[in-house]
Amino acid sequence: MRIITQRIDESTEVCPRLGLILADGLFVGSKIVRHVFLNSPCDRSSLLSHDVIVHANRLPLDDIHRVDFNDRRRTDLDFEIWRSFRHYRMTVHVEPEPFAPIGRIVELAKVFVAECPPLPITFKNPDSELLDELVERFGRRTRTRSPKKGRP
Repeated sequence: MRIITQRIDESTEVCPRLGLILADGLFVGSKIVRHVFLNSPCDRSSLLSHDVIVHANRLPLDDIHRVDFNDRRRTDLDFEIWRSFRHYRMTVHVEPEPFAPIGRIVELAKVFVAECPPLPITFKNPDSELLDELVERFGRRTRTRSPKKGRP
């Protein structure tokens, strides 16, 4: 079986089997997680809103329809994500049965997209305050040359 995504509007799509609402990402082939449905495979794997999914089973997310999963046994998908300026790999376990009726998931996704406009994307390194403090403390110093031994 294949993972199917359904486009909701020009920049948002829902992946009912994984329990994700995705927006177009900043990187080529990537997607930003707008919402993770409760008790979905991605929720159980601790995927969060605003994570950037770069790859699923080493394929860009634009090609997620190429990812096969078994409809008789649990399938493991390896996700490569970026969260808070850090790179993570996680495994999402997809059970053969959907976690909820697919029609209901798509319906809830349309309601979510209609009621919750996307937030503006801001990039702020969580370590920036520490880096600013280090630059302030050590960055402004200039090196002074010490005289070499043996020279007048």
